[in-house]
Amino acid sequence: MISEREMEASIVRHLTRVGVPVQRQVRVRSGIIDLLTPAAMYEVKRLLTRVAMWQGLGQLLVYAREVTPTRHHRVLIGHHTGDTERLAPVFNALGVTVYACAATTPRR
Repeated sequence: MISEREMEASIVRHLTRVGVPVQRQVRVRSGIIDLLTPAAMYEVKRLLTRVAMWQGLGQLLVYAREVTPTRHHRVLIGHHTGDTERLAPVFNALGVTVYACAATTPRR
């Protein structure tokens, strides 16, 4: 499983490859937006546990107030856990898209 920083770097590489400009670690009054594009803001969590998901939701909703909320899609992304499937529909209803990556461990 990759770290949060490695996940951010991977997302930046992908967005850049498809021609989307992206800024990392954008400071706003209330905190730091992990990734910001002209169309979306991303909050990256290593594991999408219940606590991490609620924290990410709060961060995105607060940050959206500072970065023209109607213009930016809000995305929470991280490694899948048992909590992800239960909470994703609630978050979607609140305007936050949840993307969960497979949380795999290397086989020995």
